[in-house]
Amino acid sequence: MNYDIFDFDAADTFYYYDWLGGHSAEGTDTRLVIDTVNYKRNQWQIGKPQKHIFDSAYTLPNAIVTDTSLPCISNDTSVFLLKLPYTVSPYGLPLFYLSFLYKLDIDSGDIALVEASIDSCQTWTNILIDTTSIWRVYPKPDLSVSTSGWDSIAVFPSEWMTIPNDTLYVRFTFITGSDTAARDGWMIDHIIAQHQVEGVTNIANDNTFQVYPNPTIEKTELKFTKALKANCEMIVLDALGRQVFWDRLNKGSTDYTLSVQDWVKGIYFIELNDGKGNRTTQKLMVE
Repeated sequence: MNYDIFDFDAADTFYYYDWLGGHSAEGTDTRLVIDTVNYKRNQWQIGKPQKHIFDSAYTLPNAIVTDTSLPCISNDTSVFLLKLPYTVSPYGLPLFYLSFLYKLDIDSGDIALVEASIDSCQTWTNILIDTTSIWRVYPKPDLSVSTSGWDSIAVFPSEWMTIPNDTLYVRFTFITGSDTAARDGWMIDHIIAQHQVEGVTNIANDNTFQVYPNPTIEKTELKFTKALKANCEMIVLDALGRQVFWDRLNKGSTDYTLSVQDWVKGIYFIELNDGKGNRTTQKLMVE
């Protein structure tokens, strides 16, 4: 499983990272686009925040923000797009996950939207209030009010979601109202897009497992489809891609009890790796 991590360490850089150890910096020009063609006064900028409230990025020094130094202008629409790989497993399950951190300093007439398109930008769905149950969001955000600090959003598709191609577009839109009070607007940082890339083994039949209960509060059980044929490493990552747990499972194991009672509420990813390129990943929600 691989990540595109937009940490904006430089004004035009994101990081590509995979669980096999690869890590490299690349330009955002093909993955992140600030749309100045359709939105001439687009306020989105990548840089060091130098505003009244937005005075620091989450991953220093830069973030993407509605103007890095000036208050938001009224009656304006600003848009940036993410173009992301989207793949499915050999069993038809989606292998995609998106998370990001954000701050809001807005008025009641301002609107912050996160939308997705599965048909090359022909139609868009507000994934944060999707009524079709295609998209799942945790925690449920309220983008109509200002935040007191950094908040996080994690988004992933339902198991039955299919798209006609291998690319997903995500659109971030900030619309300001007529209020002329000085506001900082919207700041976003540490965007993580998890996906499977061609050429990397994702699922080994001998290591597949189920997680139950899920969601859970105190503990969950990993039930392996077959007894493990080799010693395996188990890694658990949080929604920001940080490792929160590690253990080694012995050959012949058929189940495992994972205690999560002291974990922060949110979405986690459990990966089983036999060290031979065979890996299986399951999502876990802790409530």
